[in-house]
Amino acid sequence: MNEILIKHWEEQHYPLSRMKKNKLMQKQPFEVISALKSMADMPAITKFGE
Repeated sequence: MNEILIKHWEEQHYPLSRMKKNKLMQKQPFEVISALKSMADMPAITKFGE
């Protein structure tokens, strides 16, 4: 379930690092949805750590 959520999110936004994907895979689906939603709301400068 988590893998499907992550792949769908990456198609709509931007690719995630392997480390971030591994951390998300260890969470419950509702936690993954929440984390991805907050990442989508971040400005681009925060997303890429500049």
